[in-house]
Amino acid sequence: MTEFRQLLELPDLEWVIIGSPQEARLEHVIIALEAGKHVYTELPLTTSYVLSLSLSLSLSLSLSLFPPSWSLG
Repeated sequence: MTEFRQLLELPDLEWVIIGSPQEARLEHVIIALEAGKHVYTELPLTTSYVLSLSLSLSLSLSLSLFPPSWSLG
């Protein structure tokens, strides 16, 4: 996880693609959003209502979250 956080500190990095296993995905998405990065990730993002609320809070502080059904181009 330390390397992931260090990667997010790169000033030229604007986007991250997160393909983590479902158990770790939400944590990685929230860390990236809180670092001010745009995030493109796989679904599902969460498996419960409570986890969805934590994601909602992070999104209110962040830039963009794109599930895979959305086009970036």
